[in-house]
Amino acid sequence: MNYIKEINAFYDLMELEPLSASGVSLWHTLLHINNKARWAMEFTVSSTVLKLKSGLSESSFQRARKELVKRNLIEYRSRGKNLAPAYRMTRLQIGYMESGNMMVVEYEEESSQQQGQEDVVGHHVEGQKEGEVKGQASDKAEGQTDASVEVLNKQKETIQKDTQQPTDAVVFYQNNFGVVSPFVSEDILAWIADVGEELVIEAMKRALERGKSNWGYVKQILRSWVQKNIRTVEAARAEIVASVRKRDSGRQAFSREVVPEWFLERKKRKQEDVEKSVVSQSDEEHEDVAVMLERYLSGAGT
Repeated sequence: MNYIKEINAFYDLMELEPLSASGVSLWHTLLHINNKARWAMEFTVSSTVLKLKSGLSESSFQRARKELVKRNLIEYRSRGKNLAPAYRMTRLQIGYMESGNMMVVEYEEESSQQQGQEDVVGHHVEGQKEGEVKGQASDKAEGQTDASVEVLNKQKETIQKDTQQPTDAVVFYQNNFGVVSPFVSEDILAWIADVGEELVIEAMKRALERGKSNWGYVKQILRSWVQKNIRTVEAARAEIVASVRKRDSGRQAFSREVVPEWFLERKKRKQEDVEKSVVSQSDEEHEDVAVMLERYLSGAGT
C-alpha cells in the first residue's frame, strides 16, 4: 500500500463526505501505526496510545472510532480485558464502500480523464496547431502534478511530525507498572519534554530494580538527577557506578583502620584484672568451705 496514495484518496473522499476533526485525526493516527506495522491487514494498538498520538480525550476518541467504523473506513475488534484491540483499515486507493455502492478512487483513471479533458480543450482552441495545444496541455499537467506531489509531501511531513510523539515511556509504564491514568500520562509527557524520554524510562527501570512500582518514586529519582544536572542515561549510569565505588571504598577504609597501642594495652589490663578477681574470689570460697568442713567435723566428734 502506498502512503501518499492513501492520503490523497482519503482527502478526495472528504470532499464528498466530510468527517469530523476528531475522525480525521484518529484516521491519520491509525494510518501512521499501520504504516509502521508494514501495512499488516490487521494490527493491534492500545486505546491509550491512540489517544496520546491523536490528542483526543476519551469521549472524543470513542466518538471518532464509532464514526470511522460507521463510514467503513476501519474495522474494530475487541480482544477482551487487558488486551489491545485489533484494527483493520479500508484500502482507499482500491475503493471505498458506502451503503452498498463502491466509489473507486484510482489514479490511472483520473489521469486518463484528465487527458481526455485536455484533448477536448485542444480541439476547441482556435488559431493554434494541434501539436502546440498538446504540448501546452502536457506542460500544464506536469505542473499540476508537481504541485500536487509537493502538497502531498508537505501533508505527509506534517502528519508524521504530529504523530511521532514520545509515547514509548507511557507504554513502558503500562507494561511494567500497571494501567496509566490520564494524570500520570500527562505528568510523564511533561517529564519527557523536560529531560527526554530515555532518561524517564531509565528512572522507571531504576525504580523497578529497587522494588518500587509507583510513579511517585520515579519522580523522586528524576528530581534527584535534575538537582545533580544529570541529563543523559550515560550520566545516570555513571552516577550509580560512582556511588557504589564510594560505598565500597568507605567499607574498606573502615576495615583497615589502625587501633592505637594504648587502647590494646588498656584492654589487656582490664582482662588481667578480671582474671585476677576471678582467681581471688575462687580462693576465698575454697577457704570458707574448708573452715565450714572443719567445724562440722569437730561438732560431730563431740
